[in-house]
Amino acid sequence: MSSSSDVFRRVGRGGAGNWYSKKDIEDANKVEAEDLEAQKTSAATAPTTAPISSGTAASGGYSRAGRGGAGNFYDPKDTDEARRQEVEDSRRTNTALAAGGAKPSRTGLSGRGGAGNWSESPAQAQQREEEEAKRREDLEAQILQHVDAGLPPPPAAYHHQGREQEER
Repeated sequence: MSSSSDVFRRVGRGGAGNWYSKKDIEDANKVEAEDLEAQKTSAATAPTTAPISSGTAASGGYSRAGRGGAGNFYDPKDTDEARRQEVEDSRRTNTALAAGGAKPSRTGLSGRGGAGNWSESPAQAQQREEEEAKRREDLEAQILQHVDAGLPPPPAAYHHQGREQEER
């Protein structure tokens, strides 16, 4: 009895629609060979169908990275040099940060933004409250001055008192 891999062949990325019988593939190859208008590739430029294992380097000493595509081939020699450069840059950065002194306390915005991500230090909160109280006092004084300047003082009132009241 033959297995499904002997009867059917998988093509593409997977899925139910990507299984073809060997006879269908042979028929498609025969039609393709007979097509006079098809652009043929020479044997030198024809792509190889042998899979390249991810552990070995491809031709030219390049290695594969990522999910595929032309941008995911790299030269391992360049990678080693880049790693050495990264280590050196990291060492320089850490040295500069250590020489920079104490780190100031982080206050202000945090997170991804928005009003709920704002915080201030206790000293900043105290200063803000003092400034707010002073601003209120100044505003109240300005209002009182404006009202007093705009209203005439009331006239003097004369209260008639009887003689009995005056003698006392």
